[in-house]
Amino acid sequence: MLTKKRMDDTLNYYNSKAKDFFADTADVVFTEVQDIFLDYIPAGGRILDFGCGSGRDTKYFINPTGRFVIGGP
Repeated sequence: MLTKKRMDDTLNYYNSKAKDFFADTADVVFTEVQDIFLDYIPAGGRILDFGCGSGRDTKYFINPTGRFVIGGP
């Protein structure tokens, strides 16, 4: 069962790791996997990047493709 303490512990854990995660992943080249993913998105399709971390994937999907992307922390 999800309790307030468990939820707070989880949020605190992720918040304590966020800066390191961003630094470690923001510049990782992931284009091979991103391009495979894009093959499954139809023309005019939309992408929801839920929990998008460093924003690396959202940035990639917006810039070269012109696709509509929603990203959020």
